[in-house]
Formats: sequence, structure tokens, C-alpha cells
Amino acid sequence: MGKFENKIAITLLALILSTTIFPRASSAESIEQKKIDNLRQKIEDKQKDLKQSKKRQKKIYRDLKKSERAISKTNLKLNNIANKQKKIHNDLQKLEKRARVVRKNINAEKRLLEQFVYHLYVNEDNGATALKILLGPQENSQKMLEIRYLSYISKSRKKLISNLRDSLTDLATITDEKKATESKLLKIKTTETVQKKKLLEEKKKKRKILSKVKGDIKRTEKALKNDERILNKKIRELARAAKKRETKTGISNTQLPDASLDGKAFRKLKGKLRLPTVGVLKHRYGTRREGDILWKGVFIDSKPGQPVKAIASGQVVFADWLGGFGNLLIIDHGGGYLSLYGNNESLLEEVGNTVKAGETVGTVGNTGGNRNSGLYFELRYKGKPFNPLKWVKL
Repeated sequence: MGKFENKIAITLLALILSTTIFPRASSAESIEQKKIDNLRQKIEDKQKDLKQSKKRQKKIYRDLKKSERAISKTNLKLNNIANKQKKIHNDLQKLEKRARVVRKNINAEKRLLEQFVYHLYVNEDNGATALKILLGPQENSQKMLEIRYLSYISKSRKKLISNLRDSLTDLATITDEKKATESKLLKIKTTETVQKKKLLEEKKKKRKILSKVKGDIKRTEKALKNDERILNKKIRELARAAKKRETKTGISNTQLPDASLDGKAFRKLKGKLRLPTVGVLKHRYGTRREGDILWKGVFIDSKPGQPVKAIASGQVVFADWLGGFGNLLIIDHGGGYLSLYGNNESLLEEVGNTVKAGETVGTVGNTGGNRNSGLYFELRYKGKPFNPLKWVKL
């Protein structure tokens, strides 16, 4: 996953956390929360599209790699063919040159032979021809020797002419073979050229598709950045609204705990609890009480005698008067979680009793020196207080 996707993932995580840590909002804020949820889904969908586009982009790059390699190989073949054609063309020119020389030599030898025969049998300038020698006296051995010598020369020239003709035939054979090879190379070149044309067309198409996919990726990333900006803005607005609610007093609580949460593990009840009595939320967790002292729980302004309900099932571990808290009841819910109910007019449960969610455990009062009637409510985990409004629905 790249930096862009990581950034989006962190934003989404922040959103998920925000839905659990922010207290319940008004109907208008609930609508905003729904918009945020829809935007989150929109971002997730775009992330999937982006992932698919990048996957497609990688495949196109692989296909382009194959095409370009194939084109390179085809170019190499065409280059080799061109070199071979050039060599064959040069060889054919050399063969033709040699053939012209051989034909010239044959013609020259033929003319010499013709002249020799003419001088041998016709010319009388020397006073002795082969005909005269043959018709002369038989005892003239010198004359016979001359005839044999002239015959030998004639045969030698005929032999030379025959050899030259054989050379010319060999040259013609080699020339035919070279031309046949040249013809085959031309066919191969034609085939490779057609193949190269197809590969270039495929490459052009893939380049066009790649350009489109890149454009899609760029647009999707731009849209994701814009959605992320909107999402962050809405999360900040929701956080500010939640912060404002946390410091705001005067919110009325009309819902009481019921048996629907009975028997469930307390750690799983975050965001599902109800405040233990009806009334107006007057003091909140973390706000200043007096001097440097902060409220460690919440105070619910309520009429005397109003029932106080157990927020979840558990066991009573304290039920007595305590300075600053008046009549105080503490319930152990297991797993290190405790709930405290102070300033009660009366306590209706004793230490050791098991209570159920929604069961009445006391009544509202103003004990402990409190001027106003109401209930002090606190939640603790392993002895440390934490904000109960992050666990209850208002």
C-alpha cells in the first residue's frame, strides 16, 4: 500500500474511533454522522476502484513489456536479414564480375584457337601448312613432329576453353543458389515486417489504454484527496460539537436502565448504557468543581425520591454513608469495572447482594451535605475514574 492509501486508511481509522469516543449527538448531528458514514463508504469504494485500476495498470505494463521485447526481437531479425541480403547482393555482383571475366577469357581463347587453326591449315606465309606437311614425303620425321606439336597445342586450347565453360557453369549454379536464398530472405522479411506492423499496432492500442487508466487513477486519487479533506473537516466539526456537548450543562435524561443489558459483559456495553436516574445533567466529568478539583463523575439534578437504577448486572460491594458522597452504593460489574451512586436518600441494597441491570438500588436525595437534590454517578476501571458519558446514551 502506498503513502496515499496509508493516509486514507489513517483517516478512516480516526473516523471509526470518533464514532465510539464522541457522545451521542442531536438529530442534526446524527444526520451529519450519517453523511460521514456515507462519505466513508464512498472513499472505501473509490479505494477499491483505485486498487483495481492500479492492478490493471500493472498488467498493461507487463503486456507492453512483452510487446516491446517482441518488437525488439523482430527488429533484430529484420536487421540480420538486411545484412544477409546485403552480403548476397555483394556476392552476386562479384559472381557476375567473375562470370564476365570467364566469358571474356572463353571468347579470347576461342579467337586464338580460330586463328591458330586458320594459320595451321590455311595460311601459307610460312611456306609450310599442316596440309602440306601431310602431303609431303613420309620420311620427313621433322614434319610429323611439327604436326603432333600443333595438334597438342590445339587440344590444350580446347581443354582450356572446356574448363572455362565448366567454371562458367559453376558460377551460374552458385548464382542460382544465391538468388534462391535471396528470395527466401525476402519472404521472411515480408513476414517479419507484417508481424512488426501488428506488434506496433498492439503497442499503440496498449499505450492508449494505459494513458486512459493513468488518467482514471489520477482522477480517482484527486477525488479521494477531496473526499478526505471533506471527511477530515466533518470529523473536526463533529469533534467540536462533541466537545461542546461535553462542557454543556442542562441536558435532560429521560431514559433509565432496563433488563435488556442484564448478564452481558460490561466491557461490551460501551455506548449502550443509560444514566441511573432521570433528571438534568448539571456537572460533567473533567469540568472544574472548585479550585483545582475536577469532577470525576457526573451530577444529575433530580427530584428527591426518584428511583436510582443499576446500570448493569453486578454485586454490591459498598452500601454506606461516606463523607462527600452521602449514602453511597458501589457495584462491582466484573473485569475491573465499578459503578458508584452517591447522595442517595436511601440505599435499597446491601453489601453482597447481586443486582440485575435496571433494578432499583436506591432513591435520589441530597445526603453528604449537598444543597441540591440529585445523584452523583461515577464509573471506574481498576480503581481509576473515567468519563461515563462516553459509555452512555443520552
